[in-house]
Amino acid sequence: MSFLAKLPDNPLYTKRSPDNSLYTPTLHINIIIVVDAKKPSPPCTPVFNILTPTLNCSAAAAAHRLWCHMTDEMTGPAPEVFVDAVNLDSRRTFVLPFNSVHQRRWLHWYGVMPDLCCVIWRKLDAHNSIERAEYKHLMWALYFLKVYGKEEDNSDYSGGVDEKTFRKWSHIFVEAISFLESSVVSFFLSWLFHLPSTPSPHLRVIYNRYPIRCGQNDLTISRTALLGALDHEESAVADSGYVGEPHHLRTPKVGTDAEKAMQDLERARHETVNSRLKIFEVLGAQYFRHDLSFHSSCFRAVAVITQLSFENGAPPFQVDFHDDEE
Repeated sequence: MSFLAKLPDNPLYTKRSPDNSLYTPTLHINIIIVVDAKKPSPPCTPVFNILTPTLNCSAAAAAHRLWCHMTDEMTGPAPEVFVDAVNLDSRRTFVLPFNSVHQRRWLHWYGVMPDLCCVIWRKLDAHNSIERAEYKHLMWALYFLKVYGKEEDNSDYSGGVDEKTFRKWSHIFVEAISFLESSVVSFFLSWLFHLPSTPSPHLRVIYNRYPIRCGQNDLTISRTALLGALDHEESAVADSGYVGEPHHLRTPKVGTDAEKAMQDLERARHETVNSRLKIFEVLGAQYFRHDLSFHSSCFRAVAVITQLSFENGAPPFQVDFHDDEE
């Protein structure tokens, strides 16, 4: 397959003509598709032959990016397209694979690696479900959730985009991610608070559908939201703030030494899950600057992102929970 391709308008690819004007060259690219029948995913591997060697390694990189965009409809976007979106939008210089410094900075601003951005995009089916959606819009939403900066700072980080534009697209994607809760996040308590002697196949995030204003203690909230969802023989491991419902809530200092040690591990794992949620500053900010309904959307979006990270290479540690009361 052979085609002409215009490189992105990026200073990395810009050349200077003999008359001293700047231009972005057009490449003549041959792509040889090598199909491996034994590996159906990805369906094919491109080998790039750059017939116009004007940009050397930059041309090869550009050809690879073009291929990523071409195969987006078949297999979903590649991680490189999100890195490119960030580089073009915020004038950064991220390159995959990340070194330790770039990885730390990327996670500081977005909370998830580019591989998980691909998963989120595919789950959203964003090209088809969100009109005029671009990769940078998903990155704006992740930046909004992770940093929760002021609008002027968001605008500056996104290359000077208008504050209203950033707010519009970041909120659209936050809402869209939150709508994935029904397919990603489990509301069935047996996934996490399980009594069988065999361990759970994987950890699921479980939470309530509605936010509760501060002022109520944990036990009161559990009586209105959690206990009614438990069967008579089911129980949950909880901390000392839930003392008062011994049949359904197992609190510290209750049970044999082995049971207490096992339940302490469960509580430790739950704290790691809490910490994974709280890395997103939108949940940890002292003052939430939006209405309560949007806070619910932000929380549900963070829960979806956290659950997807569990399922895609970053689960919390496993606890083999055994119930001696069976």
